[in-house]
Amino acid sequence: MAGDLFEDLHYRMSTYQLKFEILKLGLPTELPPLIIYTPSFSSHDPIVDEGSINLGRSRIYIRRVAHIQLGDDEVVVAHGDIGVANGAIAHLVDRVGSLVGRKLLVEEKVKEKLNLRNQWLIMGHTHIPGLDTTRRIGNPGSWKSAWGKWLPYWRKPTYSLIFYDGKSFRLVYPLKTI
Repeated sequence: MAGDLFEDLHYRMSTYQLKFEILKLGLPTELPPLIIYTPSFSSHDPIVDEGSINLGRSRIYIRRVAHIQLGDDEVVVAHGDIGVANGAIAHLVDRVGSLVGRKLLVEEKVKEKLNLRNQWLIMGHTHIPGLDTTRRIGNPGSWKSAWGKWLPYWRKPTYSLIFYDGKSFRLVYPLKTI
């Protein structure tokens, strides 16, 4: 999970409090055994210290920037606000970048800032899905559809994610966008 998991919880809380907020989300009961959560530190998500939370058979690791090994690939997961703090501006930069032939521009710049060379960078923040296997960068997009319960969000959800099958990464759309 590359951040923006919550809407109005951007204040300091303990991992104990965060566990109860996560349970309120109504996530499926069958979660993967390992979940990495890289919260936004600029908006939306709670401000928490790095740590971990047990949720039944699942363990959620909270990291500002997470380094993981998937097969032969080293993957770095981050929210993306370490590159451009404001998500609306990050979204705009990626949109303009796409118009001039530079898709995933914010992701590219965050990868440079983190001094990543052969590693993959997977990040959120812009809410624009994309995957570039040459530059080894990706963004899973967004599932956010509303502010609170009634007010539509200003960007349509993409209902997309980045899937790793043990050999390669793919951008997939398990649900049709509405």
